[in-house]
Formats: sequence, C-alpha cells, structure tokens
Amino acid sequence: MPYFQPKRDFIEWLKQQARSISWTAIISGPFFDQALKNTFHGYQPPNEFYLLDEGDTPYGTTNLHTIGHALFKILSDPKHFGDSANRYINIHSHMTTQQEVLAALEKASGQPFKIHRLSSDTFYDNSLRRFHNVKPGEPKILLAERDIIQCITYGKGKFKGLGDPRDENDWTEKLGLPAEDLLDDVKAVLDGIRPERDWNPRE
Repeated sequence: MPYFQPKRDFIEWLKQQARSISWTAIISGPFFDQALKNTFHGYQPPNEFYLLDEGDTPYGTTNLHTIGHALFKILSDPKHFGDSANRYINIHSHMTTQQEVLAALEKASGQPFKIHRLSSDTFYDNSLRRFHNVKPGEPKILLAERDIIQCITYGKGKFKGLGDPRDENDWTEKLGLPAEDLLDDVKAVLDGIRPERDWNPRE
C-alpha cells in the first residue's frame, strides 16, 4: 500500500549504494505505547475495545524506548553491527494478542470494557474501499490506512501470521533486549507516561 512505498523505495536506494554504505532495517511492528494511545490495538478510551475476529492472533509490538535500545545495541557492538548489515531484522517488546491487551486494560483500569467484534475480511474490504475512494487532490483518510494495517497485523484468514515476527530474522533475544511486562506497560500508558526500563547499555 502507498503508506509503505517510500520505505521500500529508500531500501532499494540503499541497496544501490552497497559499495559505500551498509544499512539495517529494523521491523518493530506497531509502537506499543504510542499505538495504545492512538487506538491501534483496538482500545477506544475510556472503556471500549474493538476485537478483530476472536482477538487471539499473536503479533509483535514494541515500545519506543526499546527501539532506541536496539539501535544502541547494534551501533555500539561491532559484531551486531556487522551481522545486521544489509538486512531486515525484527524486534518486539511483547508477543501478544488483542485478547491479552484487553485483559490488561480491564485489570489496569479496574472496569469491564464494552467489546465490539469485527470480521477482519469485512473490515479490510471496507477500509480499502474508503482508501481508494479518495480523489486526486483530496487529503488522505489516515484512519483507513490505520485500519488496513490493523488487519494485516492481527487479522485472520489471508492475514494470519503477518504480524508475527518470530522467524530467523528475530533479533530480540540476540540483542539482549530487556524483558517487558504487558500489564505494567498498559498501566503506564493509562497513567499518561511512557513505559520505561532500567538497563545497563553495556550488558
């Protein structure tokens, strides 16, 4: 989709500069803390939640500070720097599901949520239609783009597994990224602060 095309174009440009520069593309999935505030995971403040299908499709998501930690690890370690050159790598703070995010929200807030259930196939078709109905010169419908990406990340059917980063390119453990607690991070977002972790950058 157009949202991702500039990223792909930039990687292709970097590949053409292989004699003079190396590159590493970090795939973090949706930013957990930022996306939770912006309704991406299905959370609609103050106490509503939109579930795609059964809400049990696993997907990876990463806090903003963890992305910075990963960058530091790669740039400060000659082995990581060399091994990650000219390739994509995956990282994540959490491997989770919408159901797990919902449970954490209900526990952190102390209240039950009103749940709306959506079919990812129908939701995708409707979102794609809204996206393509924008005429030349009209502003983009950002919510349509977001909804399409939601389906790709944790939908079922033709989308199942596309948001799961656990493959041979998963560097989460290799980089020694800190263990993170889903409930603690949800509480932090609800309290209006960003999740943080104490870590020794040299470990």
